[in-house]
Amino acid sequence: EVRRIAAEYKGNRQNALQMARRAKPRLLVCAPSNAAVDNIILKIMQDGFIDGQGQRYNPSMIRVGVGQSAAVRAVALETKVETILGENLDVGRLDNSIAGYRSELARITKDMHNLRERVHAMASASPWPLSRDWEIRIDDETFDETKRVYFVNHKDKSTTYEVPPPPEPGETQFPATSMPEYRAYVSRIVKLVESYFSIKTHLERCTVVKSGHDQGANPFEVRNNLETHVLNDVHLVMTTLGTAGNRTLESTDKFEVVVVDEAAQSVEPATLAALQLGSRHSVLVGDPQQLPATIFNVSGRNSKYDRSLFQRLEEAGQPVYMLNEQYRMHPDISHFPRHIFYGGSLLDGPNVLKEDYGSTLRAVLNCAVPRFKPFTILDLDSAEERGGTSLSNKQEAQLAVFLYQKLSEYARDLCTSEKVAVITPYAQQVGLLRRMFENALGRDVYEKYVEINSVDAFQGREANIVIFSAVRAAGSKGIGFLSDVRRMNVALTRAKYFLFVLARCDSIVV
Repeated sequence: EVRRIAAEYKGNRQNALQMARRAKPRLLVCAPSNAAVDNIILKIMQDGFIDGQGQRYNPSMIRVGVGQSAAVRAVALETKVETILGENLDVGRLDNSIAGYRSELARITKDMHNLRERVHAMASASPWPLSRDWEIRIDDETFDETKRVYFVNHKDKSTTYEVPPPPEPGETQFPATSMPEYRAYVSRIVKLVESYFSIKTHLERCTVVKSGHDQGANPFEVRNNLETHVLNDVHLVMTTLGTAGNRTLESTDKFEVVVVDEAAQSVEPATLAALQLGSRHSVLVGDPQQLPATIFNVSGRNSKYDRSLFQRLEEAGQPVYMLNEQYRMHPDISHFPRHIFYGGSLLDGPNVLKEDYGSTLRAVLNCAVPRFKPFTILDLDSAEERGGTSLSNKQEAQLAVFLYQKLSEYARDLCTSEKVAVITPYAQQVGLLRRMFENALGRDVYEKYVEINSVDAFQGREANIVIFSAVRAAGSKGIGFLSDVRRMNVALTRAKYFLFVLARCDSIVV
């Protein structure tokens, strides 16, 4: 990409600038729930991306809508716009900022022109590639006056302004574009291009605010204009499918790529609302072996309203590419779902196969309780209770609290660095667990270190340690939630290092 920009820069500066901007296309990334969107953002914040040269970089991104995570609010559109407005309340300071940005753009433009002359001079210095011993260089101190390059012969350690002879037949050839100094100039051009667009963005935002001040525009209109400008400038826009159809996104430029995560869990109309914002490519990412969209009307299910666009396209013969490696679960945890739910086609990734994957936590817990393995089933003689259409199990809830307290006691630092997840299929059990954890730990500790939710709500999420409360303990051996193997799949695939299943085993064996 660097070479393409540099090559274009030799001919037309404006085309090169546009090419540099196109090198990082705008992407819209959507998911059905706020939690799923936040999870993607947190992953990007933590791991970043890898560019074409194998280097990590952090893309600019904006979150449209209200996220649940405090860390995610830092990239929220509302936060960004409030910051811009807050920094430009003083009109005099705003004028100074605009003048400063314009001056900086003029300086960068001049520097790019000077570098362009150097790149062009090196590229046209020789009518043929050079042999291994020769290199093209520029004397920065004299070039602006002389516009000349010189040649270095590394074999006899001499320099000359004369073009060296062409390489002998069969000898390795080195074009000017491969020269170290040429590549250094190109890298400087690319960095200046990035700085140019960054400063230009700040200038345009200040200009929007200044225009609003000068014209006495409605603050709501100024805010809308700023929102549109911010969204058109960043590389990644993240939002829920429900928000994808609102005015804020409809007023922006089309996205080159639209990615829908958890696409097998979203109804078709919601997915289409996101796809209409794209122009070139769309990517649907989902797992048909996990839960579909939640609908509450039986007639909707009969008319296949719960069928996702992902599923419909797959049924229509659209090619589907399976990502057949999992990078989350310890192999002891993944063994059952890999073979039962995916027929052995899902493989463990190289990271989870390493001996040190989760080794610190395993070592601490195994030392305290040798019976604790990455996948542990705790068989509890308990009784379920029905409340309306849902179920609860007090004994399992008590065991979940006790287990967490022991885990926290044995591995305090490791259990508090990230939340422990407690999940269950039943809403009534979710409520009971939350009350019991709050009573046992206090609200502050519970809310800081434990997340309790339903299996459905936790789809797309993960945790180092997961405690799963199955609830069912009926004498009739009714398996309840297990009748939907997709829910069972979700429940058993959320944990990274430790999964504890609390159940009355003779009631859930099928």
